[in-house]
Amino acid sequence: MARFMLNTEVTLDHHKAHVDPIVDRTMGERYGTLSVFMSGWVTWLVFLAASVVAGHRARQLVYEWIDWGDAFISIGDWVLAAVLIFLLVTLIRARGRPISLLKTSVNRLVSFDGVNVGPMKVLADEHGLTVEYAKRKTVYKWAAFETLGRSGEALALRMSKVMSVLLPLSAFKDEAEREAFEAFVRGKIAAADGGSLPA
Repeated sequence: MARFMLNTEVTLDHHKAHVDPIVDRTMGERYGTLSVFMSGWVTWLVFLAASVVAGHRARQLVYEWIDWGDAFISIGDWVLAAVLIFLLVTLIRARGRPISLLKTSVNRLVSFDGVNVGPMKVLADEHGLTVEYAKRKTVYKWAAFETLGRSGEALALRMSKVMSVLLPLSAFKDEAEREAFEAFVRGKIAAADGGSLPA
């Protein structure tokens, strides 16, 4: 009876390598050209355009104050100021790339806000997969997984497009052990699904 016991460590970089390509691909598939507005240069362009308009309007208000001793601030001025502040805060938080905020949020979701990070013990046997972290222990039946693949420097036992159990390649002592583990897991997932998995 096959049985694998592995000790390794999962880092946020493993989750990032898994999540970032999925977010990029999903944004492109779902929003097409609109996804470009999540990129840094477009947001900076909008911010600069809003800054030019705001600067022009501010100069008008200054001239009004000088000429008439008063200036009329409209609702549009307040809206423009709010948009400008929102874009500035977004760019600062995202370090110039708003899509990084989305990636960070998804990374926190997938890693359970860091709970699924750190030392990791894995037991794979005939009944399923047991994964234990410092603050969390989960037992999965093989039917919970859809497929097995690679994600950066880790194997990804996928339960959905985003949710996966990541197992760093460093967990295996050599290629032979990794290949044996992959073959075992693929067979178990296929048997649970009643079909076969692509290699």
